[in-house]
Amino acid sequence: MLFRSFSYVFDFNGESSYVWRVSHNYLHHTYTNMPGHDEDIDKAIIMRFSPKDKLYPHHRFQYLYALPLYAFTTLNWVLYSDYKWFFSEMQKGKIPRQEIVLFFLFKFLNLTAFVFLPLLLLSAPWWQVLLGFVFMHFAGGTTISLVFQLAHLVEGVEFPEAGSEGKIEQKWAEHELRTTSDFATESAFWSYWLGGLNFQVVHHLFPYVSHVHYPALSPILRKTANEFGVPYHAQPSFFGAVKSHIRTLKRL
Repeated sequence: MLFRSFSYVFDFNGESSYVWRVSHNYLHHTYTNMPGHDEDIDKAIIMRFSPKDKLYPHHRFQYLYALPLYAFTTLNWVLYSDYKWFFSEMQKGKIPRQEIVLFFLFKFLNLTAFVFLPLLLLSAPWWQVLLGFVFMHFAGGTTISLVFQLAHLVEGVEFPEAGSEGKIEQKWAEHELRTTSDFATESAFWSYWLGGLNFQVVHHLFPYVSHVHYPALSPILRKTANEFGVPYHAQPSFFGAVKSHIRTLKRL
């Protein structure tokens, strides 16, 4: 109950924690990098995040326009993709009534706190208020996109397809090791400021373990992976991971 209460901070920031729990915590963490199942890599025709996606002429430039496009990530969540996903699931009757009420309540509270009240109470021109709202999301969108992309869209990771019955062909733990990558694990700076999300392999395998234990768990996991001949992907630095991500986008 306490954990669920903390998740409402996410809602107040504009993004639905219910949508996140289903699309990210369940689908992404179960079917990582699997086309048609992991919504994080299914981005229609704008981006090509998987070798299985159809190739369009404009994708040859995606390594150039990806970073500016990432800035719109949270703005897209707040104003479009959350609604699209939520209404689709509502029509199927899959969403509890309580979650429907909370979804619209927090969407309203977010816009009230960050747009409506500033427009009413501040002496700043309306366009400055809206510009501040947009640039706040640009900062958040760029940050969160890079952190997650460096974990699953870098050199070495795999993009396995589901079996004939829609099942993962490998053991789930091995699947996570093959589709996920760490970065900058020796950096206390990035470990602190990213809340341990640079240890994505450990995070995926042990999502309920506090991130403060990730630096101690990572060497144990790496040793065990080597013992059983399973890859343990890692980029040595943050900027090295960014370069690897750009090269992957260019290859795709």
